[in-house]
Amino acid sequence: EVHHAEVRRFHNSTAKLRVCCAPRRTTKSYSAAKEVLPTVMQPGKRIWIVGPNYNLAEKEFRYIYDDCMVHLVKKGLPRPISSACDARSGRLYLRTAWGTEVVGKSADNPSSLLGDAVDAVIYSEAAQIPRAIRERYVASTLNTTNGFEIIPTTPSASAEWVHELFMIGQEGSIPEIESFHWDVSANPVYGYA
Repeated sequence: EVHHAEVRRFHNSTAKLRVCCAPRRTTKSYSAAKEVLPTVMQPGKRIWIVGPNYNLAEKEFRYIYDDCMVHLVKKGLPRPISSACDARSGRLYLRTAWGTEVVGKSADNPSSLLGDAVDAVIYSEAAQIPRAIRERYVASTLNTTNGFEIIPTTPSASAEWVHELFMIGQEGSIPEIESFHWDVSANPVYGYA
């Protein structure tokens, strides 16, 4: 259920790169995870959640993990054939019965980002990830699959690359890039003090 027009616009977007800058606790991670769920449901796909570290990558991963381990099972789908959700050990992965993999990755370990082709990438808290991680390691993994990227983040002055992509999305000069911004009203359970 979507409670905000801008979140609805995000979910209706078909852009290959979607940048969402919004404050904490406003459904960015939840929305990003739900956006890749249709790809998770397709056979033989590979999805990465790349965070500055495993703890931050776990946010979006946990939403997908919970959907696959609980909610989809209640609808009659089989549980993943292998899975782990342990950020402390760096083990964030699941493999579905239909051959799709979801893996949490850490920007602290760039060599783990080499070699694979992926269908979708979520950059968890992208403002804390160095530009080179996306440009040198991750973006090219989407070329052969014609995949897509989602960049949900809390705004930060130190994240020039995210700001640049956000501004391109605002200008509309490149149709493959769209940007989104919403406030706390997007989260219906946000606690007001």
